[in-house]
Amino acid sequence: MDFADNINLIISDLYEGILDQQSQNKALHHLAQLLGSEHVALTIWNKCTNLTHIIQSSGLPEECTNAFQEHFYLLDPGRVFVRRIQL
Repeated sequence: MDFADNINLIISDLYEGILDQQSQNKALHHLAQLLGSEHVALTIWNKCTNLTHIIQSSGLPEECTNAFQEHFYLLDPGRVFVRRIQL
C-alpha cells in the first residue's frame, strides 16, 4: 500500500470513527505507524479559555497526557496556525 492509499484509509477510518470508536482508534494507530511514531493524539483547543485537551490518543501513556494538558500544550507549534481561524 502506498502513501496515498494509507492516507485515504486513515481519512476513511476517521470519518467512520464518528459513529464507531473502534474505527477512530484504528485510524490513530495507522497514522502513528505511517509517521513512524510510537503515539499520536487528537487535541482540541478552546480559544476562549486557552485550554487544550487530548480527546483521543494511541500509544500515549496517561502521565504524558496529563503533562501535556497541564503544561506543554502552550508549546504546541500548531497554535500559531489555529490562531488564524476565526471563531
